[in-house]
Amino acid sequence: MSGILKKIFKFFMFFVLTLIVLTAGLIAWVMINPKSVWVIVEKHFLPPDLKVTWEEIDFRSTHLSGLSFNFALEFHELQIKKAQPPLDFPIHFLRLEASIDPRNSEHKVVIHNWQLRAEKSLRFKWISKNSGKTERNPFQYLQDSLGHVKSLRRLIKLENLEIDVKQFLLELTGGKIFPLSIEAMQNQGRTPNLLKYKISVKIPGQQTTNINSRGQFSLNFLDDDKFQLNGSANLSRHDIKATQTFKVAYSKDTANIYLSGFLLIPRKTLRITARPSAHMKLTAKGAEIDLNIVSLKGLPGELMKIDSAQVHLSSPFDKGIFWSKRPTTLSLSCPIKIFFIDKDMRPPLEKACQCKIPELWMAHVEGQAWVENLLSLPAHAVPALDLRLRLEDVDNKLLSLNSAAQLQVTKELNKFSMAPQIDAQAVIHSFQGLRNFLDAKGVLIPAPLSVLD
Repeated sequence: MSGILKKIFKFFMFFVLTLIVLTAGLIAWVMINPKSVWVIVEKHFLPPDLKVTWEEIDFRSTHLSGLSFNFALEFHELQIKKAQPPLDFPIHFLRLEASIDPRNSEHKVVIHNWQLRAEKSLRFKWISKNSGKTERNPFQYLQDSLGHVKSLRRLIKLENLEIDVKQFLLELTGGKIFPLSIEAMQNQGRTPNLLKYKISVKIPGQQTTNINSRGQFSLNFLDDDKFQLNGSANLSRHDIKATQTFKVAYSKDTANIYLSGFLLIPRKTLRITARPSAHMKLTAKGAEIDLNIVSLKGLPGELMKIDSAQVHLSSPFDKGIFWSKRPTTLSLSCPIKIFFIDKDMRPPLEKACQCKIPELWMAHVEGQAWVENLLSLPAHAVPALDLRLRLEDVDNKLLSLNSAAQLQVTKELNKFSMAPQIDAQAVIHSFQGLRNFLDAKGVLIPAPLSVLD
């Protein structure tokens, strides 16, 4: 029996040594003949329409222990092309240093250093496919995307990253091309688990829109199920300019987005400016948006002025549908400052009408919007907007004024139909008092109205 065990042990040791020698020889052959190895991989394992070439490659590998390896891979003038989906990636320089340890329960792969520099344009054409998968609402898409990143982070740990893409041309269905430039950096020594980025994008159209954004986001949500992104963005077009700072805070069941900044709308004869701020809360049930606009300047109007407004939107989400068929509710409130009454005129007028003349006149808009109908091309007329305007009532001994309006909008294909309604009633209780007020403002009343009491 002992002789049999010795033979089995010797055979096993011989097998292990042979496996080690073959593995070492395979690694050595890969290091010496990377192009020959790639020809075999490309022929037998990769899609036939994928072509990868390079001018220079450097591959080094170190055996750590067991099945653990450390390797460094460096490409110069790497070219990646694919027919479907169409892509063409000429990469000037790519360096990847990583360790692989299949036994590690936390991270199977640790990327110590990843550098990518592309000086020529990268091209990719997005081909939309109807795969029959269940659709998602916006919050479900957010959860799914972060879930994929989280799963990837369980497998791979990223320590140092440096990406510099001068131009990335993204072509969407329909032929529109969006040029982007991308910079990203992570330094494990200075800012661990913090990725800094800088992105510029041009949105084509009748008027090209330029958007520049920079910021940083935390990669710690793998451990605490929380994600945070902080940054700023500049939007520039010939008819609008905006600067915004933003913060995105995500937990398992809620995402909060905060915005604040400056808005400029230049016109030939106007210069409208404002400081908007917003809070958007996303949950599985829907989106709640609160928009506050202050320091609003430049709107036309000699007798009235609007310098602030508050907007609230509530949009429901339905599981498995991107845009709910239920309407989004909205409300807007803004105070209107009245300038046709001078400071010196206010006391005698208030004495004449025995009332308090307000300095602000509140306007309220409420309604519903069907987002799916607004963005689609319905075959028959469907509701798109239903808005109701109400102005604060005026009731004193001089006059009574009640005013309201409604606007209903329907959509069929790409055509909109509007049905406005106005409901207003004015009663003058003292024409003499009104005439005195108009006389003070230099407004002439034609005869025979001028002699009425």
